[in-house]
Amino acid sequence: MNELNYLSPENGEFYELETGLIAYRDKETDYGRVAVLRMFPLEYKDEFLSVRTENYERRDKNNEIGIIRKLSAFNALQQEIVLRELEKRYFVPEITKVESIEEEFANSIWKVETTAGKAEFTVNDMGSNLLNLG
Repeated sequence: MNELNYLSPENGEFYELETGLIAYRDKETDYGRVAVLRMFPLEYKDEFLSVRTENYERRDKNNEIGIIRKLSAFNALQQEIVLRELEKRYFVPEITKVESIEEEFANSIWKVETTAGKAEFTVNDMGSNLLNLG
């Protein structure tokens, strides 16, 4: 069983790449581009954050570098870098108006207004992929 590796300001730092993506390095390794994912997004938005190498989606590797227990332990610049990354990853605009829904084969093409502006997206098999919250 692997031990948890908690990341802290004492053992590493986040930095921004020229592309605007974030990277992480500790005392021994520069991991380059990393992804930050919330482990418990509904309850602890700035706690229990998993930091993973760029190829974290590959199932054949354990790419977790470590866990941030509390982001508040890091200085303001480090917090800002991580929070910007989280805002991009968890960007979820709210639909404020449905302008139209057109059926094409088994797909529904939605044109909507959101809190982030106009958007268009496709839903395959609406009956199975939409949940009515009442």
